[in-house]
Amino acid sequence: MQEVNKKCRWRNVPYTNGYYQVSEQGDVRVVSKKCRMYADGLLTDQKYEAVPVVLKRKNYKRIELLIPAVTLKTEWAVTDTAVSSLIYAAFHGLSNIAPENILHLDANEQNNDIRNLILCDRDEKINFIQKNRDNALVFQYPTQTATGFKAYSPARRSLGISEYDLEGKRLAVYLNAAHLSYVRGINIQTIRKVVSGFKFLEFNNRIFKIGFGPAHVDAHLIAEKKMVITNHTASNKEKKIFRYDTLGKLNCVYNNLFEAAAFNSIDLNCIKDCMRTKLQYKDYIYLAID
Repeated sequence: MQEVNKKCRWRNVPYTNGYYQVSEQGDVRVVSKKCRMYADGLLTDQKYEAVPVVLKRKNYKRIELLIPAVTLKTEWAVTDTAVSSLIYAAFHGLSNIAPENILHLDANEQNNDIRNLILCDRDEKINFIQKNRDNALVFQYPTQTATGFKAYSPARRSLGISEYDLEGKRLAVYLNAAHLSYVRGINIQTIRKVVSGFKFLEFNNRIFKIGFGPAHVDAHLIAEKKMVITNHTASNKEKKIFRYDTLGKLNCVYNNLFEAAAFNSIDLNCIKDCMRTKLQYKDYIYLAID
C-alpha cells in the first residue's frame, strides 16, 4: 500500500465529509476503511490510504497538457477532479476552480505544491505555457502595469493580486502585494500568507488571491464561513478531529479543533473533555487523530 506524507499540512476536501484530504504538496489521501468504525477505544494504525493520481489529457488551443487528477468517491457521486483544483478548494476556500485557471509557476503541471500555484485566466495560462514550456529554467511571470497588462516579468515579486467580492466577481487587480497593502491598508505579511493557504484573506467583504485570476470564482466557502483555518505551520500541525456516531461509524472529519467546535456549536472545552475521556457528547464521540 502506498505511503502518505504525514509531515506536511493536510486539509479536508470540501463536500467529502473530510474523508478525503489534500496536502500542500499535492498528495491526496482518504480515511482508511478500517478507521471508519470505532469500537473499544481503539483505532487501527493505518489511519489513511494514499489516493492514486492519474494524468488526464487536456487540450487548450492546440496545447496538450497532462493534468494530475484523482477519483473521489462519496455517497453522492464519483468524480474526477484535478489536484490543483482540490488545493484551491481546501486551502483557499475557492471551489470549482478549473485547471485552466490555475497557473504553475515552473511551467510543470505535475508540480502541485501550493507555493507553485496562482490564479490566472485561460489565455494568460496558454501564453505562459507557450513561452516557458521549452525552457523551464528561465521563468517569466505575468504582471501588470498602470496602463494595462504586460506580458511577462522576470521578477516574482511582481505577481499580481486579484480582488473579488463575496459573490466571486473580480473587481480589481493590483500590481503586487506592496501595491495592495498601500491602497487597502492591509499588512503586507498578512497578504503574503494567502499564497501558502494560511489565510483566506477576506478583508472588508472582499477576497484577495494571488495572480491575475478569472473574472469569476466560486467563493461561497469563504462568504458563508464554511471552513475554519488557523495559522498553524507544518511543524506545528493541527490534528484532525474525527466524529463518530453512537454506532461507532465515522460521519465527519474536521480540519482542527476550532472547526469541530464551530460546526457543532459546542464549547471548545467540552470537545476537549470529550476527547480526553473518550465519552459520548450530544450523540457523538470526538477523537483527535494525527
